Amino acid sequence: MKFDVLNQIAKTMGATNWTFGSDACEGTYDVKQVVQTDPIRNITCDCEIENNTCHVTVIKFMLYSLPGILPPELIRLPYISEIDFAYNYLKGSIPLEWTSMQLKYISVFANRLSGNIPSHLGKITSLTYL
Repeated sequence: MKFDVLNQIAKTMGATNWTFGSDACEGTYDVKQVVQTDPIRNITCDCEIENNTCHVTVIKFMLYSLPGILPPELIRLPYISEIDFAYNYLKGSIPLEWTSMQLKYISVFANRLSGNIPSHLGKITSLTYL
């Protein structure tokens, strides 16, 4: 489990005082973000992939008002299939790096993304929800 990748993803998204350690797959991580609503955070891992090694498969950081950008670093989590970053203040567009991933579900609803829906999203053949 690459907890350093999770820390970089959180930083790119504008999270402050978030710490993911080596046991993030067990649900142990420190998030000290002041928010006005009840945020949703979830990291789901599958520990039955390749020699019983745990891999992140789902990340949900919703309702945190994160001010950064969508993290291209997700490419470093090769088993991730679902991301939900709804209800933040993320800006920019969906990273080109995501096109080489096997994402099935992307939710970036209620953010501050700009521009047209990128044509490179058509390359994500596994995508069933955007």
